[in-house]
Amino acid sequence: MAHGDPAHPELNPHPKQRYEVTVTVDAPGPFDSVKGHVWYAIANPECTPKNLLEGVHNLPADVDRTIVLTRVDDHTYHGYFYRDLLQGEDYFGKGICRWEVSGAGANFMVHGLLFPASVNPFDIYTGHPLDLGRTKTFPFSVKQFFDRSLNDENALIAGSGGGADKTFDIMVTVKEVEP
Repeated sequence: MAHGDPAHPELNPHPKQRYEVTVTVDAPGPFDSVKGHVWYAIANPECTPKNLLEGVHNLPADVDRTIVLTRVDDHTYHGYFYRDLLQGEDYFGKGICRWEVSGAGANFMVHGLLFPASVNPFDIYTGHPLDLGRTKTFPFSVKQFFDRSLNDENALIAGSGGGADKTFDIMVTVKEVEP
């Protein structure tokens, strides 16, 4: 029998799989805000209804949870999340849906321009770590950082928008730590 709401899953009362997110930034100036995020997706699509016309499962949207990022120094932020934070349920009457982390990272904002930096630390379909503990670097244009005409947009990763502007990096590392 189906129950629960995958848009608002129950929390695991005793999560144990704790991970640390470290974000290092060498931006040319301060940001207006920094917000950490972790996204969870259903890892076993067979627990969801299948679209008979297309032959694929109808997966609900990823669930976004905030990671509190603590500023360690002028360039470094730390935060924590639990891989097993969400409790699986039988939402559709097709078996227990298991949640897995689909991404983790930070959004840096300056004058309305978003500089997103996140990693997919797990292969949600096999449960195996992908580059866990390694740092992923996101180069952004210094010119974009100071361009006040770009508010309410996402900054482009340097190299994806053309040109050879001077860049700064946002680096994200996710690793397992003791609870």
